[in-house]
This record gives sequence, structure tokens and C-alpha cells, in this order.
Amino acid sequence: MKHAPRLGAHEFDQLANATRLGPKAREMARLALVEGRTMHEVAQAFGTIPQRVGLSVGSIHRVQASLAWSCQGSQALPDPLAVPLQAFIAAFNALRPAQIDAAVIADLQTLLGQARQRIAGIA
Repeated sequence: MKHAPRLGAHEFDQLANATRLGPKAREMARLALVEGRTMHEVAQAFGTIPQRVGLSVGSIHRVQASLAWSCQGSQALPDPLAVPLQAFIAAFNALRPAQIDAAVIADLQTLLGQARQRIAGIA
């Protein structure tokens, strides 16, 4: 099974602190992302399935991607998209974490996918 890209321990801790991962899920993600174990190895160690490990790893990757989008994404966008995206990021960052549930995250993933397709068509 494929290894997830490795992160440094400090970078992992910063990203993990921005998630709502519980201790077990956080440790599964750490083993995969920092120690470089495969998702299958981590799943066996925790008595679970690799997909569960993938969900934990995905939580870290989503935070990492959102930071990349908020820090650099809007500067690389065509002007008509940069301003609305910056406003969206500001509004999203103003939400309290308790207000962001699975439905909101699913909607955001759909919208970001559509935005990426439009950007690819513009660029």
C-alpha cells in the first residue's frame, strides 16, 4: 500500500491542532505522515481498516490544502476570482469551528472542485 507524503513532527502538530481529530485518529495520522508507515500497517496496529486511517490523514491534508489556498491561492488566480475568493476565505475563517459540520465541509469541497475546474478553463 502507498505511503502518505511525510511531514515533520512540528508541521504535523500545527496542522493536527487545526483539526478536530481525537487522540486515536491523530496518532494514526501521525504514524502515517510523520513516521512514514503505510496506511495498512497503521490500520493493523490499531485494529481498524486502512480507509479509517485514510480519513485521519485526509483531515490533515485538508487543513494543509486550506492553508495553501488561503496563503497563496488567491494571488495566483485571475483578478475576477481573486476578490470573491479572498472574501470567502475571510468569512470562512470568521466561523467558529463548532459551526463547521460535515455538510458544510462537503459543500465546500464541491464548490472548490467547481472553482478549480473553472480556473483550469480560464488559465
